[in-house]
Amino acid sequence: MAANVVMLLAYSVPRLPKQEETFAWIERNKDWLAKQGVQLDMVEVGKDRRYDAAIRARWTGDRDLLVMEHDMVPTRKMILKMLSCSEELCSNEYLLLSCRVVIRSRDATYSCEGHGLHPSTRHVGSSGDPQDWKWAQHGDEHSDFWGLGLTRFRKELMARIPPNWHYRNEGDIDSQMSVYLHPLKIRSHNHWPLCRHDGARVTYHPPWMALWNHDETEMVAKVDFAGVNVLGIAKAAQPGTP
Repeated sequence: MAANVVMLLAYSVPRLPKQEETFAWIERNKDWLAKQGVQLDMVEVGKDRRYDAAIRARWTGDRDLLVMEHDMVPTRKMILKMLSCSEELCSNEYLLLSCRVVIRSRDATYSCEGHGLHPSTRHVGSSGDPQDWKWAQHGDEHSDFWGLGLTRFRKELMARIPPNWHYRNEGDIDSQMSVYLHPLKIRSHNHWPLCRHDGARVTYHPPWMALWNHDETEMVAKVDFAGVNVLGIAKAAQPGTP
Protein backbone atom coordinates (compact mmCIF):
# COMPACT_ATOMS: atom_id res chain seq x y z
CA MET A 1 0.00 0.00 0.00
CA ALA A 2 1.34 3.44 -0.92
CA ALA A 3 1.94 5.72 2.05
CA ASN A 4 -0.87 8.27 2.33
CA VAL A 5 -0.03 9.49 5.84
CA VAL A 6 3.18 10.91 7.27
CA MET A 7 3.59 10.04 10.94
CA LEU A 8 5.94 12.47 12.67
CA LEU A 9 7.37 11.01 15.85
CA ALA A 10 8.99 13.87 17.75
CA TYR A 11 11.58 12.85 20.35
CA SER A 12 14.55 14.24 22.23
CA VAL A 13 18.16 13.14 22.72
CA PRO A 14 19.36 11.93 25.14
CA ARG A 15 16.33 9.71 25.53
CA LEU A 16 14.36 10.23 28.73
CA PRO A 17 12.78 7.41 30.79
CA LYS A 18 9.29 8.64 29.82
CA GLN A 19 10.12 7.91 26.15
CA GLU A 20 10.94 4.22 26.51
CA GLU A 21 7.38 2.90 26.19
CA THR A 22 6.75 5.03 23.11
CA PHE A 23 9.84 3.72 21.34
CA ALA A 24 8.95 0.15 22.31
CA TRP A 25 5.46 0.70 20.82
CA ILE A 26 6.96 2.01 17.58
CA GLU A 27 9.32 -0.94 17.31
CA ARG A 28 6.45 -3.41 17.78
CA ASN A 29 4.20 -1.64 15.28
CA LYS A 30 6.50 -0.47 12.47
CA ASP A 31 5.35 -3.13 10.02
CA TRP A 32 1.72 -2.71 11.03
CA LEU A 33 1.90 1.05 10.45
CA ALA A 34 3.36 0.51 6.99
CA LYS A 35 0.46 -1.80 6.14
CA GLN A 36 -1.94 1.01 7.10
CA GLY A 37 -0.29 3.34 4.58
CA VAL A 38 1.72 5.24 7.20
CA GLN A 39 5.26 6.47 6.53
CA LEU A 40 7.07 6.90 9.85
CA ASP A 41 9.35 9.93 10.17
CA MET A 42 11.30 10.03 13.43
CA VAL A 43 12.59 13.52 14.11
CA GLU A 44 14.80 14.56 17.02
CA VAL A 45 13.68 17.95 18.24
CA GLY A 46 15.14 20.50 20.61
CA LYS A 47 14.94 24.15 21.57
CA ASP A 48 16.01 25.62 18.24
CA ARG A 49 12.69 25.40 16.35
CA ARG A 50 13.30 21.89 15.04
CA TYR A 51 9.87 20.68 16.16
CA ASP A 52 8.13 23.64 14.59
CA ALA A 53 10.17 23.28 11.39
CA ALA A 54 9.42 19.55 11.19
CA ILE A 55 5.66 20.19 11.28
CA ARG A 56 5.81 23.03 8.76
CA ALA A 57 7.93 20.95 6.37
CA ARG A 58 5.26 18.22 6.36
CA TRP A 59 2.36 20.68 6.05
CA THR A 60 2.28 20.04 2.30
CA GLY A 61 -1.33 19.19 1.51
CA ASP A 62 -0.48 16.06 -0.46
CA ARG A 63 -0.72 13.59 2.44
CA ASP A 64 -2.31 13.53 5.87
CA LEU A 65 -0.05 14.30 8.83
CA LEU A 66 -0.19 12.35 12.08
CA VAL A 67 1.87 13.85 14.92
CA MET A 68 2.88 11.66 17.85
CA GLU A 69 5.09 12.97 20.62
CA HIS A 70 7.77 10.99 22.38
CA ASP A 71 5.81 10.21 25.54
CA MET A 72 2.52 9.06 24.01
CA VAL A 73 1.59 5.36 24.04
CA PRO A 74 -1.47 4.79 21.81
CA THR A 75 -3.30 1.62 20.89
CA ARG A 76 -3.72 0.36 17.34
CA LYS A 77 -7.43 1.11 17.63
CA MET A 78 -6.67 4.77 18.39
CA ILE A 79 -4.50 5.04 15.29
CA LEU A 80 -7.11 3.34 13.09
CA LYS A 81 -9.85 5.67 14.35
CA MET A 82 -7.71 8.68 13.45
CA LEU A 83 -6.81 7.35 10.01
CA SER A 84 -10.45 6.64 9.15
CA CYS A 85 -12.07 9.73 10.68
CA SER A 86 -13.49 12.15 8.11
CA GLU A 87 -12.93 15.32 10.15
CA GLU A 88 -10.08 17.66 9.22
CA LEU A 89 -8.37 17.89 12.59
CA CYS A 90 -8.48 15.15 15.21
CA SER A 91 -6.78 15.06 18.59
CA ASN A 92 -6.81 12.01 20.82
CA GLU A 93 -7.44 13.17 24.37
CA TYR A 94 -4.74 12.55 26.96
CA LEU A 95 -3.96 13.85 30.43
CA LEU A 96 -1.53 16.70 30.87
CA LEU A 97 -0.43 19.05 33.60
CA SER A 98 -2.37 22.30 33.63
CA CYS A 99 -0.76 25.67 33.12
CA ARG A 100 -3.02 28.66 33.78
CA VAL A 101 -1.87 32.16 32.90
CA VAL A 102 -2.48 34.44 35.85
CA ILE A 103 -1.09 37.76 34.69
CA ARG A 104 -0.06 38.87 31.23
CA SER A 105 1.42 42.36 31.26
CA ARG A 106 3.19 44.64 28.83
CA ASP A 107 6.55 43.53 30.20
CA ALA A 108 6.20 39.90 31.22
CA THR A 109 3.94 36.92 31.76
CA TYR A 110 3.47 35.13 35.08
CA SER A 111 2.02 31.63 35.04
CA CYS A 112 1.43 28.89 37.54
CA GLU A 113 2.43 25.32 36.72
CA GLY A 114 1.57 21.82 37.84
CA HIS A 115 -1.82 22.29 39.52
CA GLY A 116 -3.29 19.02 38.38
CA LEU A 117 -4.05 16.71 35.49
CA HIS A 118 -6.63 17.66 32.87
CA PRO A 119 -7.72 16.44 29.43
CA SER A 120 -5.56 17.92 26.72
CA THR A 121 -8.19 20.12 25.06
CA ARG A 122 -10.01 23.26 26.16
CA HIS A 123 -13.01 25.39 25.28
CA VAL A 124 -12.65 29.14 24.81
CA GLY A 125 -14.85 31.15 27.16
CA SER A 126 -17.05 34.03 26.10
CA SER A 127 -14.49 36.63 27.19
CA GLY A 128 -11.63 35.11 25.19
CA ASP A 129 -9.40 35.50 28.25
CA PRO A 130 -7.25 32.40 29.00
CA GLN A 131 -8.54 32.44 32.56
CA ASP A 132 -12.03 31.87 31.15
CA TRP A 133 -11.04 28.73 29.22
CA LYS A 134 -12.67 25.49 30.34
CA TRP A 135 -11.03 22.09 30.20
CA ALA A 136 -12.86 19.53 28.08
CA GLN A 137 -14.99 16.96 29.84
CA HIS A 138 -15.01 13.27 29.00
CA GLY A 139 -17.06 12.70 25.86
CA ASP A 140 -16.91 16.28 24.51
CA GLU A 141 -16.87 15.97 20.73
CA HIS A 142 -15.02 19.17 19.80
CA SER A 143 -12.66 21.66 21.43
CA ASP A 144 -11.13 25.00 20.50
CA PHE A 145 -7.62 24.42 21.85
CA TRP A 146 -5.82 21.07 21.70
CA GLY A 147 -2.52 19.37 22.39
CA LEU A 148 -0.20 17.88 19.77
CA GLY A 149 0.47 14.66 21.68
CA LEU A 150 -1.45 12.51 19.18
CA THR A 151 -3.04 14.65 16.47
CA ARG A 152 -4.01 14.07 12.83
CA PHE A 153 -4.36 16.80 10.17
CA ARG A 154 -6.16 16.01 6.92
CA LYS A 155 -4.35 16.94 3.69
CA GLU A 156 -7.35 19.04 2.61
CA LEU A 157 -6.93 21.25 5.66
CA MET A 158 -3.21 21.71 5.03
CA ALA A 159 -3.79 22.43 1.33
CA ARG A 160 -6.34 25.11 2.19
CA ILE A 161 -4.59 26.84 5.10
CA PRO A 162 -0.86 27.74 5.08
CA PRO A 163 1.27 27.08 8.20
CA ASN A 164 1.46 30.71 9.29
CA TRP A 165 1.04 30.33 13.04
CA HIS A 166 3.29 32.40 15.28
CA TYR A 167 6.28 30.66 16.85
CA ARG A 168 7.10 31.44 20.49
CA ASN A 169 8.81 28.37 21.95
CA GLU A 170 8.99 24.62 21.45
CA GLY A 171 6.60 23.84 24.29
CA ASP A 172 3.90 26.17 22.99
CA ILE A 173 3.54 25.13 19.35
CA ASP A 174 0.16 23.45 19.79
CA SER A 175 -1.25 26.48 21.61
CA GLN A 176 -0.08 28.81 18.85
CA MET A 177 -1.50 26.53 16.16
CA SER A 178 -4.82 26.56 18.04
CA VAL A 179 -4.73 30.36 18.32
CA TYR A 180 -4.06 30.57 14.57
CA LEU A 181 -6.74 28.09 13.49
CA HIS A 182 -9.48 29.10 15.93
CA PRO A 183 -10.51 32.33 14.11
CA LEU A 184 -10.65 30.26 10.92
CA LYS A 185 -13.37 28.11 12.57
CA ILE A 186 -11.09 25.08 12.79
CA ARG A 187 -11.76 23.06 15.93
CA SER A 188 -10.37 19.78 17.14
CA HIS A 189 -12.48 16.65 16.85
CA ASN A 190 -11.81 14.91 20.16
CA HIS A 191 -11.09 11.19 20.20
CA TRP A 192 -11.67 9.13 23.32
CA PRO A 193 -10.68 7.16 25.40
CA LEU A 194 -7.61 8.85 26.83
CA CYS A 195 -4.28 7.96 25.27
CA ARG A 196 -1.54 7.03 27.72
CA HIS A 197 0.76 10.01 28.30
CA ASP A 198 3.94 9.13 30.16
CA GLY A 199 4.73 12.82 30.59
CA ALA A 200 1.61 13.42 32.70
CA ARG A 201 3.21 12.85 36.06
CA VAL A 202 3.24 15.51 38.73
CA THR A 203 6.78 14.51 39.71
CA TYR A 204 8.04 15.98 36.43
CA HIS A 205 6.61 19.42 37.18
CA PRO A 206 6.25 20.26 40.86
CA PRO A 207 4.26 23.44 41.53
CA TRP A 208 6.16 26.60 40.78
CA MET A 209 5.63 30.00 39.28
CA ALA A 210 7.33 30.99 36.04
CA LEU A 211 8.23 34.49 34.88
CA TRP A 212 8.64 34.79 31.10
CA ASN A 213 10.08 37.62 29.06
CA HIS A 214 7.77 39.84 27.01
CA ASP A 215 7.48 37.61 23.91
CA GLU A 216 7.41 34.44 26.04
CA THR A 217 10.43 32.85 24.34
CA GLU A 218 12.55 32.56 27.47
CA MET A 219 11.85 31.81 31.11
CA VAL A 220 13.79 34.32 33.17
CA ALA A 221 12.90 33.12 36.67
CA LYS A 222 10.84 30.63 38.61
CA VAL A 223 9.76 30.45 42.24
CA ASP A 224 8.67 27.37 44.20
CA PHE A 225 5.45 27.66 46.15
CA ALA A 226 3.04 25.44 48.01
CA GLY A 227 -0.49 26.18 49.17
CA VAL A 228 -0.34 29.90 48.44
CA ASN A 229 -2.35 32.34 46.38
CA VAL A 230 -0.56 32.37 43.02
CA LEU A 231 -2.42 35.41 41.78
CA GLY A 232 -1.34 37.22 44.95
CA ILE A 233 2.29 36.34 44.28
CA ALA A 234 2.06 37.62 40.74
CA LYS A 235 0.55 40.91 41.87
CA ALA A 236 3.17 41.32 44.59
CA ALA A 237 5.93 40.59 42.07
CA GLN A 238 4.67 43.33 39.80
CA PRO A 239 3.99 46.53 41.76
CA GLY A 240 1.08 48.55 40.52
CA THR A 241 -0.83 45.63 39.02
CA PRO A 242 -4.56 46.18 39.64
